[in-house]
Amino acid sequence: MKRLLVSLISASALVWSLSSFAAGYAFVDMKKVFSSAPQIKNINKSLEDKFSSRKNALVKANETLQADIKKLERDRAVMSPKDAQALTSKIEKEGAKLREDQMAFQQALFAAQNEAMKGFMDKLTGVVTQIAKDKSYDFVAPKNEMVYTNDSLDITSQVIDKLK
Repeated sequence: MKRLLVSLISASALVWSLSSFAAGYAFVDMKKVFSSAPQIKNINKSLEDKFSSRKNALVKANETLQADIKKLERDRAVMSPKDAQALTSKIEKEGAKLREDQMAFQQALFAAQNEAMKGFMDKLTGVVTQIAKDKSYDFVAPKNEMVYTNDSLDITSQVIDKLK
């Protein structure tokens, strides 16, 4: 209850402080920007092209591992102890290798995503800054973070148009 009260007071203070600006503020719907910007589509396509072969290799390795596990479960009763131990050892090695490869893949993908998004975010910041300067806005905030915004203060479409 106290958290709710504190949140409401904080939100009221934020709205009050925003209203103290002399109409020099605007909002950008970041979700809409990310879903509409052609650069994001290009980034996703580029990452897919760059990482699809590694992803496919991981899927194939996982399928092989699962097939070996099923084989062991199905045939263990009729296998010799030596064959069962060999297959168990193989499964453990495949599993360890797969986890290692998955981790390396995730790290490489994350690094590539961060690098690509850094360039986009720099461009987005430049576009928003230019619009803010042109329209004499003192403050531009993400619309998604606000409880309420007046649609007349939304500059999302201008941002998306300039990103194209």
